Amino acid sequence: LPMASGGSGPGTSGRLGEEVLMASASAVPSAPAVHAAPAALVGNARPPLLPSTSEGNLGPVQHRAVPSGAPPVSDTNADRFQRLCVLSEAVLYEDELLQLGVKSEYEGMHGQIAVFFGNKAGAALEAFTVQYLVREERALRLTASSLAPSLPADAQVVQRVSVTCCGAFVEPPLLRLHFLLPDACPRQLHIRFPVLLTKFTLGRELSQSDFFWLWRQQHFVLNEAASIVELREQLRGQPLSRSLKLPGLRLLYGIDSAPDNLVVAGQLCPPRERGLSDTSDVEGLALGRVELGSERFAGKARVVVRSSDRTCAQAICSCIVGQLGELAEP
Repeated sequence: LPMASGGSGPGTSGRLGEEVLMASASAVPSAPAVHAAPAALVGNARPPLLPSTSEGNLGPVQHRAVPSGAPPVSDTNADRFQRLCVLSEAVLYEDELLQLGVKSEYEGMHGQIAVFFGNKAGAALEAFTVQYLVREERALRLTASSLAPSLPADAQVVQRVSVTCCGAFVEPPLLRLHFLLPDACPRQLHIRFPVLLTKFTLGRELSQSDFFWLWRQQHFVLNEAASIVELREQLRGQPLSRSLKLPGLRLLYGIDSAPDNLVVAGQLCPPRERGLSDTSDVEGLALGRVELGSERFAGKARVVVRSSDRTCAQAICSCIVGQLGELAEP
């Protein structure tokens, strides 16, 4: 399978590059903000339980109990973000004062998200404001419901966020949270918000001949995005096809002759009137390959994505890398 100009051809493993591009937290961008204005509180249960709400179809964020005798799981907030990139509901952020939970539903180019803010402190958090920072505002639009300026002690509120994808985007939004601590000291948090391009894509089924025909098209080659990533410890020593979750992308079997490599395909909201097997419909189509390293490159993987759109290729490559490697804390 050809990886890049001068790379290996189909059926060969190729060589990994020397430069390792690791997934890392983005700096806070200078971007338009979606503000949340004051409104009424919703719910009054203790926040760690993240109780259900009767508004709309979005229900509670569920927690899984640790089995008896199992070692405690120490999740970081980077782990929580990584998990929500592939799940629809989970805890997004937690510290000694706050717990943020997310539950989402996506259909086509639109999404509805419920964000649960739980106050774990013994006193109210005042001047409580939330903003959603979107770097690529022409491609992604967020609209948030209002929140009250005070989050009472041991209480929880829920905020509704509507999301519309207008085109390919690379950077997920940032949630900026500002409030006053009980001693009146200000505190500000920047939290990556789990809205990625793969939330708006559908897996594309392709035969081996169709895949290679598209893979070798000049405009796909010119829009290639590639990265080398250090695999997470949990993904080493086992087949990636069994342990890696990539919603929005279809895992294609029988494409790559190397059994440990992965081949995926997905398309940004293909028109309903066109079939997903129609190779003439390539708008927003992305083809990806994950090549596992061996010998001195063991524990690393090379990700290559080609697409009809450069931004789409970069976004899908970033999403795959984010699931393969360790993410830094924001």
